[in-house]
Amino acid sequence: MRRSSTPPLDLVPVMGLAALLIPLLLMGQGGALAVIEADLPPGCTIGRDPYTGVVPIVVLGVDGIGLRAAGERHTLAKDQLPRLAELLDAVADAHETNGTLILETESDVDYERLIAVMDAVRPHFPHVTLAGGPP
Repeated sequence: MRRSSTPPLDLVPVMGLAALLIPLLLMGQGGALAVIEADLPPGCTIGRDPYTGVVPIVVLGVDGIGLRAAGERHTLAKDQLPRLAELLDAVADAHETNGTLILETESDVDYERLIAVMDAVRPHFPHVTLAGGPP
């Protein structure tokens, strides 16, 4: 039998090049790559002990603002942000909280109004979790 005199192929450089090119080609397909930091909602118990304190829910609608906390429900007009702050302060004083609030919004709410409500609730509940409400 005749032996071949060619050495075996060294594929390590080619594999390194492929490992670099594949992600670059995938990123260039027109999609944007972003990382969003998010926490699980307080009611979710995956991988942790369930929280037993009060987590207020503020429902931001086009026509008004709703507040649900500790079995109580309040309905406010859309321009009553100081009253919302008073109610949240009362909830924080009367019940055990961890500083988390859930903010449900309708899809038609203006961005400026959403930010105004977030600014009004943050002094009392600094951790705001956004959630989608009814359309």
